[in-house]
Amino acid sequence: MSNSVKDSAERAGAYASEKLSEAKDQLRERAHNTRVAASEALESAREKASEAKSATIQGIEDNPVAALVAGIAIGAVVGALLPRGEREKAALAPVGGKLNEAARVAIAAAKEAGRETLDDLGINKDAASQQVGKLFEAATRSAGAAGSAAVNAVKNH
Repeated sequence: MSNSVKDSAERAGAYASEKLSEAKDQLRERAHNTRVAASEALESAREKASEAKSATIQGIEDNPVAALVAGIAIGAVVGALLPRGEREKAALAPVGGKLNEAARVAIAAAKEAGRETLDDLGINKDAASQQVGKLFEAATRSAGAAGSAAVNAVKNH
Protein backbone atom coordinates (compact mmCIF):
# COMPACT_ATOMS: atom_id res chain seq x y z
CA MET A 1 0.00 0.00 0.00
CA SER A 2 2.79 2.30 0.68
CA ASN A 3 3.88 1.83 -2.90
CA SER A 4 0.48 2.79 -4.14
CA VAL A 5 0.46 5.94 -1.95
CA LYS A 6 3.94 6.72 -3.16
CA ASP A 7 2.90 6.18 -6.77
CA SER A 8 -0.18 8.31 -6.31
CA ALA A 9 1.90 11.06 -4.73
CA GLU A 10 4.40 10.89 -7.59
CA ARG A 11 1.60 10.98 -10.17
CA ALA A 12 -0.01 13.90 -8.37
CA GLY A 13 3.35 15.67 -8.23
CA ALA A 14 3.97 15.04 -11.93
CA TYR A 15 0.45 16.24 -12.80
CA ALA A 16 0.92 19.40 -10.68
CA SER A 17 4.32 20.01 -12.25
CA GLU A 18 2.84 19.61 -15.74
CA LYS A 19 -0.04 21.99 -14.97
CA LEU A 20 2.38 24.48 -13.43
CA SER A 21 4.56 24.31 -16.54
CA GLU A 22 1.48 24.86 -18.76
CA ALA A 23 0.39 27.82 -16.62
CA LYS A 24 3.90 29.32 -16.84
CA ASP A 25 3.88 28.92 -20.63
CA GLN A 26 0.46 30.56 -20.88
CA LEU A 27 1.58 33.37 -18.61
CA ARG A 28 4.74 33.94 -20.67
CA GLU A 29 2.68 33.99 -23.89
CA ARG A 30 0.18 36.48 -22.44
CA ALA A 31 2.97 38.66 -21.10
CA HIS A 32 4.66 38.63 -24.51
CA ASN A 33 1.39 39.49 -26.27
CA THR A 34 0.76 42.28 -23.77
CA ARG A 35 4.27 43.70 -24.32
CA VAL A 36 3.80 43.57 -28.10
CA ALA A 37 0.40 45.29 -27.88
CA ALA A 38 1.75 47.93 -25.51
CA SER A 39 4.74 48.53 -27.77
CA GLU A 40 2.48 48.92 -30.80
CA ALA A 41 0.17 51.28 -28.91
CA LEU A 42 3.15 53.34 -27.75
CA GLU A 43 4.54 53.55 -31.28
CA SER A 44 1.13 54.56 -32.62
CA ALA A 45 0.82 57.24 -29.94
CA ARG A 46 4.30 58.52 -30.77
CA GLU A 47 3.43 58.73 -34.46
CA LYS A 48 0.18 60.59 -33.73
CA ALA A 49 1.97 62.96 -31.38
CA SER A 50 4.63 63.60 -34.01
CA GLU A 51 1.96 64.25 -36.65
CA ALA A 52 0.13 66.60 -34.29
CA LYS A 53 3.38 68.39 -33.52
CA SER A 54 4.17 68.78 -37.22
CA ALA A 55 0.66 70.02 -37.97
CA THR A 56 0.87 72.50 -35.10
CA ILE A 57 4.26 73.79 -36.22
CA GLN A 58 3.02 74.10 -39.80
CA GLY A 59 -0.08 75.96 -38.62
CA ILE A 60 2.03 78.36 -36.57
CA GLU A 61 4.43 78.92 -39.48
CA ASP A 62 1.54 79.49 -41.90
CA ASN A 63 -0.24 81.98 -39.65
CA PRO A 64 1.82 83.12 -36.66
CA VAL A 65 -0.53 85.97 -35.74
CA ALA A 66 -3.50 83.60 -35.47
CA ALA A 67 -1.40 81.25 -33.36
CA LEU A 68 -0.42 84.11 -31.06
CA VAL A 69 -4.03 85.27 -30.74
CA ALA A 70 -5.23 81.70 -30.13
CA GLY A 71 -2.56 81.19 -27.47
CA ILE A 72 -3.51 84.40 -25.74
CA ALA A 73 -7.21 83.49 -25.90
CA ILE A 74 -6.61 80.01 -24.50
CA GLY A 75 -4.45 81.45 -21.75
CA ALA A 76 -7.13 84.00 -20.89
CA VAL A 77 -9.85 81.34 -20.73
CA VAL A 78 -7.76 79.01 -18.59
CA GLY A 79 -6.75 81.92 -16.38
CA ALA A 80 -10.36 83.01 -15.97
CA LEU A 81 -11.50 79.50 -15.05
CA LEU A 82 -8.87 78.87 -12.41
CA PRO A 83 -9.70 80.19 -8.95
CA ARG A 84 -7.05 82.34 -7.34
CA GLY A 85 -6.15 82.62 -3.72
CA GLU A 86 -4.33 85.56 -2.16
CA ARG A 87 -1.01 83.71 -2.25
CA GLU A 88 -1.47 82.94 -5.93
CA LYS A 89 -2.34 86.53 -6.69
CA ALA A 90 0.78 87.72 -4.93
CA ALA A 91 2.94 85.05 -6.56
CA LEU A 92 1.51 85.50 -10.05
CA ALA A 93 1.44 89.30 -10.16
CA PRO A 94 5.03 89.56 -11.48
CA VAL A 95 4.33 86.86 -14.06
CA GLY A 96 1.21 88.70 -15.21
CA GLY A 97 3.22 91.87 -15.61
CA LYS A 98 5.86 90.03 -17.62
CA LEU A 99 3.21 88.41 -19.83
CA ASN A 100 1.53 91.76 -20.36
CA GLU A 101 4.84 93.35 -21.31
CA ALA A 102 5.70 90.42 -23.59
CA ALA A 103 2.33 90.80 -25.34
CA ARG A 104 2.95 94.53 -25.82
CA VAL A 105 6.41 93.82 -27.25
CA ALA A 106 4.98 91.14 -29.57
CA ILE A 107 2.26 93.49 -30.82
CA ALA A 108 4.77 96.28 -31.37
CA ALA A 109 7.07 93.90 -33.25
CA ALA A 110 4.17 92.72 -35.41
CA LYS A 111 3.19 96.32 -36.20
CA GLU A 112 6.77 97.22 -37.06
CA ALA A 113 7.19 94.15 -39.25
CA GLY A 114 3.93 95.03 -41.02
CA ARG A 115 5.07 98.61 -41.57
CA GLU A 116 8.43 97.45 -42.91
CA THR A 117 6.73 95.05 -45.31
CA LEU A 118 4.39 97.79 -46.54
CA ASP A 119 7.34 100.18 -46.89
CA ASP A 120 9.23 97.54 -48.89
CA LEU A 121 6.21 97.31 -51.19
CA GLY A 122 6.10 101.11 -51.47
CA ILE A 123 2.86 101.34 -49.55
CA ASN A 124 3.17 104.00 -46.85
CA LYS A 125 1.65 107.30 -45.78
CA ASP A 126 3.89 109.43 -48.05
CA ALA A 127 3.37 107.18 -51.06
CA ALA A 128 -0.40 107.23 -50.49
CA SER A 129 -0.36 111.02 -50.27
CA GLN A 130 1.60 111.24 -53.52
CA GLN A 131 -0.82 108.85 -55.22
CA VAL A 132 -3.80 110.95 -54.09
CA GLY A 133 -2.07 114.08 -55.40
CA LYS A 134 -1.40 112.41 -58.76
CA LEU A 135 -4.98 111.17 -58.92
CA PHE A 136 -6.33 114.66 -58.15
CA GLU A 137 -4.03 116.20 -60.77
CA ALA A 138 -5.08 113.61 -63.38
CA ALA A 139 -8.75 114.15 -62.55
CA THR A 140 -8.33 117.92 -62.87
CA ARG A 141 -6.59 117.54 -66.26
CA SER A 142 -9.21 115.07 -67.41
CA ALA A 143 -12.04 117.39 -66.38
CA GLY A 144 -10.31 120.33 -68.15
CA ALA A 145 -9.83 118.31 -71.32
CA ALA A 146 -13.45 117.12 -71.23
CA GLY A 147 -14.65 120.70 -70.75
CA SER A 148 -12.53 121.95 -73.64
CA ALA A 149 -13.74 119.13 -75.85
CA ALA A 150 -17.35 119.97 -74.99
CA VAL A 151 -16.84 123.68 -75.79
CA ASN A 152 -15.16 122.84 -79.10
CA ALA A 153 -17.92 120.42 -80.01
CA VAL A 154 -20.55 123.10 -79.41
CA LYS A 155 -18.62 125.71 -81.39
CA ASN A 156 -18.04 123.37 -84.34
CA HIS A 157 -21.54 122.10 -84.53
